[in-house]
Amino acid sequence: MTIKDVQFTDQRWLEFWDNYEGLEHQMRAVVKLGWQIKQADPCLLAENADWVEEWRSPADIENTWAGIEGAAKKHGAKYPELVAAQWALESGRGKHMSGRKNPFGLKGPGTSKQTQEVVNGKTITIQDSFIDFPSFDAAVKYLVKRWYLDWKQHKGVNHASNRNEAAKDLQRQGYATLPVYADRLIALMNQERPVQGEALPRNPLNVRWQSQNDNKSGTGYRECFSSSCAMLAMFWGKVVGDDAYNAIRAKFGDTTSAQAQLAALRSLGLRADFHTDGNPRLLEQEIDAGRPVAVGWLHKGPVSSPSGSGHWSVIIGYTDIAWIHNDPNGEASLVGGGYLNTSKGAGIAYSRKNWNPRWMPGGSGGWYLTCKP
Repeated sequence: MTIKDVQFTDQRWLEFWDNYEGLEHQMRAVVKLGWQIKQADPCLLAENADWVEEWRSPADIENTWAGIEGAAKKHGAKYPELVAAQWALESGRGKHMSGRKNPFGLKGPGTSKQTQEVVNGKTITIQDSFIDFPSFDAAVKYLVKRWYLDWKQHKGVNHASNRNEAAKDLQRQGYATLPVYADRLIALMNQERPVQGEALPRNPLNVRWQSQNDNKSGTGYRECFSSSCAMLAMFWGKVVGDDAYNAIRAKFGDTTSAQAQLAALRSLGLRADFHTDGNPRLLEQEIDAGRPVAVGWLHKGPVSSPSGSGHWSVIIGYTDIAWIHNDPNGEASLVGGGYLNTSKGAGIAYSRKNWNPRWMPGGSGGWYLTCKP
């Protein structure tokens, strides 16, 4: 047997490095290889070596929905828009990396940082390590290879019959601990790449209720706007509760300030906008797109003549005759004004007949705040 009989072919050499994962024993082997190369020819491990320049020459893909989607398709994802939805959700559309050029929250040796996980129904904060990638394209390739294609004993989500089932498979197989992870991905795909005839997102949406009345600030009685915006941020997986959100909002201004709320939500990588021209159809469109929406309305006085400085809640769904609210202050008395209780505000059905006049006291121009990754 000669050396030629055991040498790597070009194809085998490429396949060999395709299995590199940055594990400790692999890194020791690479260091050893580098030392042996230096002994054979020191010029081969120089910054200006031909192969180094060729290695660095290709431009990386764009850190955008289209860039990620295109790379996912190239690497074999059956549903490349799902990969792009993961990018949007995990990184706030490319603004927040878990590791270097890691917009997917892929864990492994690399950057250590705090992250939130849901364990036994409770959100906890832990310290974990996230892979550092040389490029966004490399991150997409890693994700597709291990989660979309078949990988070792793992059956990839490419086997799913449609993109919604693929999103659910990602959650079932443990990609993320957020209970509504698949719902978020489906909502993003429907928003960016709608498919004609595809089922609308769940109505009402699965939005965790928060009570303003137990806020740690001690001033929860005036923090309906913050607790409502916190529910939006929680829906998109950005905070664990309204106390955590309040701490962020306080950096930008008072709870009653729309600009402070917008700044807080945007600091979390969300696209938030405040509107004063609302109508029922606009609210329905937000729910149909899989996005809860915060609304400001007059909660005092009779429905015939609503009054007060205003109150905020979150619309999570609708029917032909009612809006489904998560009301941070409990259940309102829409006919007479005020509140029936201040502790049970999750999934409350407020009739359109009696709530719309409180939201649009002049017949139009309702206040609302939209939010999406």
